[in-house]
Amino acid sequence: MSIDNYVNGMSEGSQRRGSVKDKVYKRPVSILVVIYAQDTKRVLMLQRA
Repeated sequence: MSIDNYVNGMSEGSQRRGSVKDKVYKRPVSILVVIYAQDTKRVLMLQRA
């Protein structure tokens, strides 16, 4: 699968559920939130120990 096909497929799919910008901006934020949540759990466990 070429990069062009991947980009075109993503932009077509995201236009159905909102703009490409929404997808580009929302996805990294959700990934950061997950990473942050995992880090917070680790910190809380260290504080309890």
